[in-house]
Amino acid sequence: MSVSSSLLFDHCLWLLLLMPCLGLILTYFTKRTKPYRKNGKIYRHDVAARVEHWPHALGTLFLLISGIIMGLSFFISFVSTSEEAVIALNVHFVAACAFLFGTFYYIGNAISEPARMKEHLPDKDAISSTMNHYGAQLGFKRAKYPKEKKYFQSENMAYVFAIFVGALMAFTGIIKSIQHSIDLPGFVVSAATLLHDIGTVAMLLFLLAHVFFAVLVPWSWKTFPSMIHGWMPEEEAKKEHPGWYEDIVSEEQKAK
Repeated sequence: MSVSSSLLFDHCLWLLLLMPCLGLILTYFTKRTKPYRKNGKIYRHDVAARVEHWPHALGTLFLLISGIIMGLSFFISFVSTSEEAVIALNVHFVAACAFLFGTFYYIGNAISEPARMKEHLPDKDAISSTMNHYGAQLGFKRAKYPKEKKYFQSENMAYVFAIFVGALMAFTGIIKSIQHSIDLPGFVVSAATLLHDIGTVAMLLFLLAHVFFAVLVPWSWKTFPSMIHGWMPEEEAKKEHPGWYEDIVSEEQKAK
């Protein structure tokens, strides 16, 4: 069997087009659940949020791993045979499918419920809120802990960065994928490859920072599991996300 006949990019390119469609279609059948309090806990992330997150997150992780293994324009390649290259490219393909599904499912949900999209965007006080947030965490007396919403303002600023880099990688990745079926001008492929590789480094830095602040630092330990089972301690929400907690209480009182 030839190398070309083993490449998913050569024979299953239609799957890369199908994944965004599946993500958008699933949005139509999705019923979101708003955060609520129960037995000393708060339901932070509903099923849809977790279905958005994990294919996107794991897809990004394996895209980065397989991409770095194959080598960047300014970095060495770790593959030495055509067979190893095929394995890395096929992992890259499967990861791209997961990434596109999760991304477009998120986009569909954001379009259907713009308020959830707004939760991720920084406000005009994002920089000062971030400085006060981490200043208070580190014990600086002048720092006053801000009324953080569902997501910290630092997360919201990082979100904008991730959107930009993700869009760059998706666009250039599509160009690189199309070249497996259509002959594109060399300068187009070269430019797309360079931008894709720059995006890879930027996304790697973002991912490392995201894992550090969302998983590894002590103040995230009670919140991170909510991305697995949906729930976080109510007291933790009241302490770390006071603005969001007040919104939940206010909504519950209005519903009575």
